[in-house]
Amino acid sequence: QGAERLGIPLKEADLANQFGNVLTDITNEQVELNGPEVGFGVLKLIVTRGIGQGYQPTPNHKHSAVWFYRTAIEQSHFRQNGVGLSVSPIRLSRSLLLGGLKHLNRLEYVMAGREPNLPLDHQWLLLDENGSVVESLTHNVFWITEGVLCTPDVSFCGVAGVMRQWIIERAAQLGLSVRITEYKLADVESADEIFICNSLRGIWPVTQIQHVHFNPGPITRQFQCAIDQFWQQ
Repeated sequence: QGAERLGIPLKEADLANQFGNVLTDITNEQVELNGPEVGFGVLKLIVTRGIGQGYQPTPNHKHSAVWFYRTAIEQSHFRQNGVGLSVSPIRLSRSLLLGGLKHLNRLEYVMAGREPNLPLDHQWLLLDENGSVVESLTHNVFWITEGVLCTPDVSFCGVAGVMRQWIIERAAQLGLSVRITEYKLADVESADEIFICNSLRGIWPVTQIQHVHFNPGPITRQFQCAIDQFWQQ
């Protein structure tokens, strides 16, 4: 979807073939290094428009697809005990053209990640230039208010994450209505329970925003169980 919006012609069949080849190479390499017990890892795909100069694409240009693999550590303690969120002083710019895309211009996030004095069990919560809540530095954010599942609109900034969409689609199975709009910090701080999510880490409960404290809630735990069941399939 992102490539389509950016005018990069991608063929899913070509990517699927590349994915299969890369996965085979990684698995063989990991087995050689670690034996049959292949560990937990991350495979990342970066797509660019391809080789060219200036802003206009060259005739018959072909996109580039680059695959990266790294081992990762499962952080189950955050999954169980949760994390805190601190409001970042860095504000995200709004752009209707780029809102929701996972594009390569992540400089605002890099600047936010450089901010010091953040506890190890905290993440930065990012607001946009209007003071609306967007997401954490590496996760989308959801919360429950009076039985309604709420999440910020990412039409102008932030990332419409894969796990975010998975949760929105499955909310109905838990009997939840979903409200997607612009929210201020006070809206989040008045929630009954809060969690953050991404496709690598699943769901982590939020136990604190600034000086407001929360407990991991039952709906958060329900979504965690639903993700576990999905991954086991």
